Amino acid sequence: MGEKLYYLLNPQLAVDFTSATVATPPVRRDPLVFDLDGDGLETAGVNTANPIYFDHDADGVKTATGWVKADDAFLVLDKNANGTIDSGSELFGDAMLKSNGQLAADGFDALRDLDANLDGKVDAADGQFANLRLWRDLNQDGISQANELFKLGSQNIAAINVGSTEHSQILANGNQLADIGSYVKTDGSSGALGEVSGNLGDINLIQDTFHSQFSDHLNTTGFEALPDMQGAGQVRSLREAATLSPVLAQLLTDFAAADRAGQQALLDTVLKAWSDTSTMASTFTGAYAGHSLSVNIQNVAAGSAAYNAWADKLTVLEHFNGRTFNTVPAGTTAATINLWSVTQDLLQSSYEALKNSVYQSLVLQTRVKPLLDLISLRVNENGIALDFTEVNAEFDRRAALNPGSATADLAEFIIMTKDSLKDSGWQGWEKLVEYVNTYPMTPELRSELVLVGVKFDGTSSDDTVVGDAGNNPHQLRRFGQSWCRRRFCYHEPGPVFAFRLGRGDRRQLGRQP
Repeated sequence: MGEKLYYLLNPQLAVDFTSATVATPPVRRDPLVFDLDGDGLETAGVNTANPIYFDHDADGVKTATGWVKADDAFLVLDKNANGTIDSGSELFGDAMLKSNGQLAADGFDALRDLDANLDGKVDAADGQFANLRLWRDLNQDGISQANELFKLGSQNIAAINVGSTEHSQILANGNQLADIGSYVKTDGSSGALGEVSGNLGDINLIQDTFHSQFSDHLNTTGFEALPDMQGAGQVRSLREAATLSPVLAQLLTDFAAADRAGQQALLDTVLKAWSDTSTMASTFTGAYAGHSLSVNIQNVAAGSAAYNAWADKLTVLEHFNGRTFNTVPAGTTAATINLWSVTQDLLQSSYEALKNSVYQSLVLQTRVKPLLDLISLRVNENGIALDFTEVNAEFDRRAALNPGSATADLAEFIIMTKDSLKDSGWQGWEKLVEYVNTYPMTPELRSELVLVGVKFDGTSSDDTVVGDAGNNPHQLRRFGQSWCRRRFCYHEPGPVFAFRLGRGDRRQLGRQP
């Protein structure tokens, strides 16, 4: 399955992208499934916490998928005779090639292609019957093992009827029972599918195209010094992608050497270069070839710089989500895509989730890494704990040289390590209190803090608490999950920082969780 990388993309980018495409039908694939135990066809939806991955469309990318439970089975044909079921091209569904070289419309269409004598069933009189297998995924891992592949005779199946009845039932887990059929047992009997006549179904399995794995892994020897992240959709992991793109590899090298402002300036270019390593055709890069396509972006003139920026942004989001914004119609039907203002907001939110998670992960592996390396282990009578002595000393050293930059460095460090260090016992915000109360809130410091992601918004929010004028300037006070001292408040979770910037000025400086 390959190495599971620690640095992951924020799944919120997929949530917001899906919200923006709410009118687009969910992505489903439709293999034929057998009810072997007479209790109805049983399926599972997508489990994002522990996904089952399978390459349904034979493009070399496995996606998280709905699946069939272990007591039922897929009808399969090991076309390349390698002993495993490699992809949807070997399931009876819409990814199987028929003898005429065309893709099957669905599982029953693929099955009819094997009815050589046209008697309405596939049985021992048809040449491929002996090669058919039933795949029961006993361990539910999406990978066929030899002990999971059964000959039809071993399951008392003598024939499969190629006829079907339309059903179209959406199941609670997101899968869909599209059509139903039947098979004949060796004793001549046929079973029942729950409350529906038949014991064979064309199941459209729901897919989560954001959670994915590439079937192959690229050699990253020589690229170990570059930062890495797990990919998503149709985009490889960052380091593997860099082996495909000298441009991306150089950008990552430049990013590692840049300061805070330089890294933020490079980020959009890095995202585009990473996305460009995907071979997936997007809305603006060929997905609608053969169609007359019109893309209207509300309040944005076609051909303008803003329009082209949106085209790049949509391409990036489609690649990382593993699907186009709208489903590409069949044939040569003309297509129109409208990005209304509300849609643009959702897409922008999706892009920001991607951008922020990539920025944080890359910074932790580059500019902030020397600080993380200063954290050591301490053994005492209470056991093993993390020791932040050298980290605190390094921040003090920086503060002596440039108080504003050091304050921003510390705020950024707290924000970026809030999850990984939350149970460490380190109260970095106490040192931030010290810096804020020691050094003036200069325009330069404000600028530095804005760069790390905090905001001056001048409004109240439920997540930000500003200490009142009566706070003791030398005493820390706690209000629920918020701590305040003089000009500074820190709120958990978040973190959210708030400052009073002067008498009568109670603007807030906040960082959303």
